[in-house]
Amino acid sequence: MADSDHNRTLPHVTRRTSLAIVAGSLMARMTKANPAMPATGDTTLDPALSLWRDWTEAHQNACRLGRQQQALERELVSIAGFPTVEVRIPDRLEPISVTTDADIDRWLGRDDNLAMARASARTALAIRRRAWEAADERIGYSRIRQEEEAATEEGEQIAEALWDCPARSLAGAAGKLHAALIMGETSEDCEEFPWPQLRSVLADLVRLDSAPVTGIEAA
Repeated sequence: MADSDHNRTLPHVTRRTSLAIVAGSLMARMTKANPAMPATGDTTLDPALSLWRDWTEAHQNACRLGRQQQALERELVSIAGFPTVEVRIPDRLEPISVTTDADIDRWLGRDDNLAMARASARTALAIRRRAWEAADERIGYSRIRQEEEAATEEGEQIAEALWDCPARSLAGAAGKLHAALIMGETSEDCEEFPWPQLRSVLADLVRLDSAPVTGIEAA
């Protein structure tokens, strides 16, 4: 297929619409305890669908913590500024921004003529760090960042289990594709191949599954 065909926009299949529909459909199936019916006749819930639910919860938690972390970072910067200082380097017109003592030594070297500049930079950086750490402790930025990192790692681990789990139903396959789309797309309503095409496949799976469709906002 030519590249021009790959890049063609598929009508009526936007990321927000397709992912919201499939999330609502799958959540409705889980909420109503309507088991996926595999070909074997086993009426137990599709394990892929169960993993998709666990992944969705972890992903939404990571997104919530990410938004909280970003807001706290903005607040922290407004209170204390970034823990950096600018140092002037001989033969350079513009100052260099440094964040560690090692950076100071690297840029200012060990020249005795620059000893005062090094000491002054270290003192200024230590003051900035103390202000940053004190404000951080008050508002809890680092704690939320660690929680977000843990939640992201948990979601990635569940996603790996989801990819390895064979789906027993259309709903399970839709859940796997839904997670892949959310994790893989670089931007909302990305029109680069293969994302519009995969959203089209996802819409087909939802339609063929015939599960109740209840639109909810995708994360």
